[in-house]
Amino acid sequence: MLIALAVAAILAQGAQAEPPAATPTPQAASVAAPAKKPKMICHNEVVTGSIMSKRVCRTPEQVEADRLQAKRDTDSLTDHLAACRGAGC
Repeated sequence: MLIALAVAAILAQGAQAEPPAATPTPQAASVAAPAKKPKMICHNEVVTGSIMSKRVCRTPEQVEADRLQAKRDTDSLTDHLAACRGAGC
């Protein structure tokens, strides 16, 4: 019983002590700061086989990546057609 009283006294003293100040974590800092929305470039695309257009929005980085990929695809096809001779192509 004496041990139970000692434990209760220690717990009571611990409850009265101030908890240490919480340091902000990197996650808390990122949640607190509002994220800037990236600028979007939007246009309407018509899907093949449909008459309905669809609104598509992309960031400038995505637009540039799509443009570069289309250029690579075109260059690849042009190179293939230039090298292709005969009926086997």
